[in-house]
Formats: sequence, C-alpha cells, structure tokens
Amino acid sequence: MPTQTPGQYRPPNRSTPARATPLEVQQIRDILEAMRQSLSAKHPFLTHDQEFHIAVVQAAANRVLRAVLRDLHEVLISSWVMTDLNLDDLHTVFAQHQRIADAIIASNGPDAERAMRDHLEWAVVKDRSATTVLAFPGTR
Repeated sequence: MPTQTPGQYRPPNRSTPARATPLEVQQIRDILEAMRQSLSAKHPFLTHDQEFHIAVVQAAANRVLRAVLRDLHEVLISSWVMTDLNLDDLHTVFAQHQRIADAIIASNGPDAERAMRDHLEWAVVKDRSATTVLAFPGTR
C-alpha cells in the first residue's frame, strides 16, 4: 500500500468503485421508473431529471460534488424549466440516465463516470443550440 504524506491528495482508486447503498439504488430505480412513465410530458420528466441528479450525487458520497450541486441548484432549476428539449431529447436523456444508473447499480465507477461525462457533454452541446437564453445578473 503506497504511503501518503499528511495533507497530500491521492485520487480515489478507480479499480474499487464506491458502492451505492441498497436504499440509494432503490431510489435511483424508482426515479428512473417515474421518468419512464413521464416520457411524454416535459415538465414532470424534468422534475424527475432533477431528482435523478440529486440521487446520483448522494450515492456518490462526495462532499465536494454535493456542495457544487447545492450551489448550482437554483441555476439548474431555471435551466431545466427553460430548456428546449423535445420528446426525442427526453428519450435520449432517459437512455443516458439508464446507462448511468446501470453502472452505479453494478458498482462500476469508471463506467458511471464515463456515462455521466457523456450525459453532461451532450447537455452542454444541447444548451449551446438552445434558442432561449438564460440571463444572469450582470450579464447580457
């Protein structure tokens, strides 16, 4: 086992992914089922989308990630409400969330990270093509 000097950062070992608790896994499954049932209705789907992201962060047991999500919560809510997603996009998001959940349930950290990164990169591209602009105080 490598030694670590006090105060020295050592990244987590990706070969031993953190495991979500059975309760966290069930919560993620329940949210995915609610998403599946709301695929034809944008606003209920986006509410479940928000719940999914919160559940994933909670399952990650990462204080930094939780703090970032907490700080961005209001911005994310505004962004979700103003999004230009169509029904095809909802199906894409659902499939992306299913991939993330499958990796979490399988305790496969690298796959979960890759799936989340792919999902967030898709969202960035989608946001750049949006016709609605979200303005923040002091910006145009």
